[in-house]
Amino acid sequence: MNNVSLVGRLVRDLELRYTQNGVAFARLTVAVDKALSKEKRQELQNANKPTANFVPCVVWGKLAENMANYTGKGSLVAIGGEIETGSYQNNEGRT
Repeated sequence: MNNVSLVGRLVRDLELRYTQNGVAFARLTVAVDKALSKEKRQELQNANKPTANFVPCVVWGKLAENMANYTGKGSLVAIGGEIETGSYQNNEGRT
C-alpha cells in the first residue's frame, strides 16, 4: 500500500502550468513540522537547524487550479496521495 498524508504550510506561492495536452499541474513544497518536544524544538532553533521537513509535491488537474487560486505562501494545506519515484526529462534533456 502506497498512501501518504501531509499537513503543513506552503513554502511559496504555486505556479500553475499546463502540459502540452492542456492538463493543469503545479509543483509545490510543503513544510511539515517535525514531532519534537518543546525543548528539542528550541535546541534546533538555537542551532539554526530545521524544525520541519520540506516535502516536494506535484498536484494535477482541477486540484492544481484550485490550489493556485485559493492558496498562497504560508497557507495551511492537507495533501493526500502516493509517493512516486523517478524523473522526468523534457525536450531539452533536462530532468
